[in-house]
Amino acid sequence: MSKLRKYAKGQPCQIMLPDVCISGGENETTVLAHLPSFGMGTKSPNLLGSHSCAACHDVVDGRVSSDFLPEELREKLNEGVIRTIRKLYSDNIINL
Repeated sequence: MSKLRKYAKGQPCQIMLPDVCISGGENETTVLAHLPSFGMGTKSPNLLGSHSCAACHDVVDGRVSSDFLPEELREKLNEGVIRTIRKLYSDNIINL
């Protein structure tokens, strides 16, 4: 398991879907939710992932239905990726 995927566990969710998110701070269900890739059967690199609680991850991956429009989910996931990268940088997990 990569350093970034390990670090996600216990971190606050960065997707924060209203009325879905169960994080409220640190959360043991948090994993790295990746942006969609453009290749069949491949994942985006770990740097293009957001810390996500299990509930938000299920909604953005389509395992659980919601009232969110697909473009709203993409926007929330993109925002989560940006917040996650900023947090990784401020926590000295990555450096540029």
